[in-house]
Amino acid sequence: MNSQQEKEAGPKSGAYKIHLSPCKGCGQPIHYVETLRGRRMPCNERKLTVITMLGDVVSGWEAHFATCPQADKFRKKKQTEAKNGF
Repeated sequence: MNSQQEKEAGPKSGAYKIHLSPCKGCGQPIHYVETLRGRRMPCNERKLTVITMLGDVVSGWEAHFATCPQADKFRKKKQTEAKNGF
């Protein structure tokens, strides 16, 4: 896929655009989803459907950190570790 490719996708409520770009670690196409805290999380283009333990069906994007062989290269240190130099 083209690194700047736009892909149409979306839930039943309406379509939205996904801007795919290659992961700087492994080269796989990823896009970013904004979390509830307003941070950007890298996700694979694959969408997952999960049934919770309560029986609810939930759809969402697969986190790229779960599948990227280079994920550790991009993880940020916890604040306490950074302050102590660990």
